[in-house]
Amino acid sequence: MTVVRTVSLAKNSIPVPIIFAVFINIDKNNAYNILYAHLLNRKIHKAYQRTRDANFALAGLVGFNMFGKTVGIIGTGKIGLATIKILQGFGCKVLAYDKYLNNYTHQSSMENIFKKADIVSLHIPLTEETTCLV
Repeated sequence: MTVVRTVSLAKNSIPVPIIFAVFINIDKNNAYNILYAHLLNRKIHKAYQRTRDANFALAGLVGFNMFGKTVGIIGTGKIGLATIKILQGFGCKVLAYDKYLNNYTHQSSMENIFKKADIVSLHIPLTEETTCLV
């Protein structure tokens, strides 16, 4: 079962793409997390619309290389930790926050993540406490 919904929010007048995904298989979840991050980064949704309109210009469609970027992970359970390992393989610097302490050594505050991260990935359940987190 896979449910994906993409929403654009604005933080300080900067659009922040957010992906909400529900997966049963942890391995699939991590693959989809990274896939959707790349799709948003490379602006595939805009490229698709332009191609349908027979506009093949690359202007405004080039994303960025994830190598060396800072990624914030909120929620370091099984899925969050597996995503951290994948992102480190891409050469990303990872800042992580979890409400509960665990064995991940690079813990950071949520405020620090929102200030320094180029990409933020949420791996937390949707509750009243987390509804307006971003």
